[in-house]
Amino acid sequence: MLIAEWALHATEPKASAHVLAVLARATFEAHRTESQENVQTAMSPVAIKNAAEEAGWVVEREEVVVPESGLDDGYWETGTVVGEEFMEEVEKEVADERVKAVLRSARDATVAAAKAAGGAKKVRCMDVWVATLVAK
Repeated sequence: MLIAEWALHATEPKASAHVLAVLARATFEAHRTESQENVQTAMSPVAIKNAAEEAGWVVEREEVVVPESGLDDGYWETGTVVGEEFMEEVEKEVADERVKAVLRSARDATVAAAKAAGGAKKVRCMDVWVATLVAK
């Protein structure tokens, strides 16, 4: 089985905002009952490998790829978090004040990282983890 997933790591400094945005979005999505967002759950390569091993697969080969510029996922996913609508939805849909505080902080960190990249449109994509898994 071949698998590719965001690595939740940024070799390129301008991709840091993408990592933060995905973690913020996944945290929010974990507290929603319905959503059409692209990011639903963030699983690290370690978590994916652990789940695969529990299901009878082992990693035969893996590597991390740094995407070239021009791939827009980093910009798109960062844009869903830095926009004002993100916190408006959080305020409406999340009851727990501690979770709201985490999401506010995650958004603030994403905004700062996007600003450091030159704005959300300049955000690069985070690294991609690719692996070949074989049945045990």
